[in-house]
Amino acid sequence: MAAAYIYDIAQNHPFIDGNKRTALATGLIFLDINNIEIDDPNEELYAMMIDIASRKIKKDGISNILKKIIKN
Repeated sequence: MAAAYIYDIAQNHPFIDGNKRTALATGLIFLDINNIEIDDPNEELYAMMIDIASRKIKKDGISNILKKIIKN
């Protein structure tokens, strides 16, 4: 679900500015509400958002990245 929020907000450009920031914040808040913590020391989220904006990654790729950085 977080991947869908991130992808859809970033791709559909509902705002004039801040779509990537809003998309990431929405996805992270969704994870936080569901008690899922992430650890991103390698800044994979930044690279992911750039890849989304340049259409190099889809929802399944986002989901894979999020699963990889979930704190166990």
